Amino acid sequence: MIKYEDFELYNIVTGHRACIAADSVYKFNVDDKITPNYNESTGYGKFDPLMVYKNTTRTVSAQISLKGAIDYSYLIKDFALTTIPKYDIGEASVIKNAPLYKLKLFGYFDEFGVIKDLQVKPSFESKDMAFVQDGFLLSGDSAEDKKYGFTKLDISFSFIVLHKETPNTDVSDSVSNWPFSS
Repeated sequence: MIKYEDFELYNIVTGHRACIAADSVYKFNVDDKITPNYNESTGYGKFDPLMVYKNTTRTVSAQISLKGAIDYSYLIKDFALTTIPKYDIGEASVIKNAPLYKLKLFGYFDEFGVIKDLQVKPSFESKDMAFVQDGFLLSGDSAEDKKYGFTKLDISFSFIVLHKETPNTDVSDSVSNWPFSS
């Protein structure tokens, strides 16, 4: 059983972050995939192909479901802001730095990398929506500045890990906890 601590997705380039408290998590699934890649070629008369090592990639996919008595609308904006690159504003806006992330995932790991396929999906079912005023949930009050908030939110993404240092099997310190956080 994974010990729930905190979730934090931090865009190192812009400083934007999306954070989730562990007690807000209703369901959490993770798939940690480590893939060695090879270039394959065949030779005339050779029964087996020649396998030349290319690289190894690590992709962590996570699905997080939040459900509770609080409004998660702010997280939709937080996640959107974390995906924006840093722009060099001048005569023409150009990307100065692509997003690079630090991901802390419920005590499972704390790594650098890039996000691929981020999806934040609020529930539009009436049982999962509440009236919100000034950050507090209301139960049917007729306030003029009422708005809807989401009390159920599903988040899924793939995170490609970019190691700060090369895991080296000759040095026990660099692989002691790999692929997990140190």
